[in-house]
Amino acid sequence: MRKILLLLLSLLCGVSGYAEVRTVKFRTGSFLPYAEETLPEKIVTTSPNQTVVKYELIDATIIDDGLYEGSKWLRVPSFGLTIEEGTPSLPFRIETFELPVGCDSVSVKSIVGPYFEISMELNGDGVSLNVVNNNSTNRLSVAYELPETSERAELQINNILTGARMVTRSISAADNSVELDTSLFDSGYYVVGVTTEDGQTAQGRFAVVR
Repeated sequence: MRKILLLLLSLLCGVSGYAEVRTVKFRTGSFLPYAEETLPEKIVTTSPNQTVVKYELIDATIIDDGLYEGSKWLRVPSFGLTIEEGTPSLPFRIETFELPVGCDSVSVKSIVGPYFEISMELNGDGVSLNVVNNNSTNRLSVAYELPETSERAELQINNILTGARMVTRSISAADNSVELDTSLFDSGYYVVGVTTEDGQTAQGRFAVVR
């Protein structure tokens, strides 16, 4: 038997605004006082032509980062964390698969399954930002609050993996929210950034699933 390794990036999450260790329940989107984590459910199904490995995450622990103020670690039991300079540290897992003798080629596909979107406030340098995405209606709602010293700011949406800029828009402090159409967005993960004229910022993230 020959073996291949598959690196599974499980979550792409930005977390801010929590000053203590908490447990997040993925099935309900609720944040609770810290409790021992529950191991993810691993389901393996096979057929003559493919093997599918599915992980259902039950909960995770959110921990303050002692090095970067306002940053958090998201710890998932039985998963490691990526360590790449200049990028978020994300939960991952390495899977090993045995290939039948005589199998000279194989394809590996990462599938984004059903998910529960958690609406949460991300606080930057004096800018408050709340991002809620509805995949069924292709509508993205961005609620924001700018500092008293800022009347306008720039809103940008970028694809996290490719860096492609999807939206650039000027927003006003008087409006406090904006609705955007995501029907032309490909499946993937995106970051919403708001920057005021004097450089104060906040970011939020969302996923598009087709």
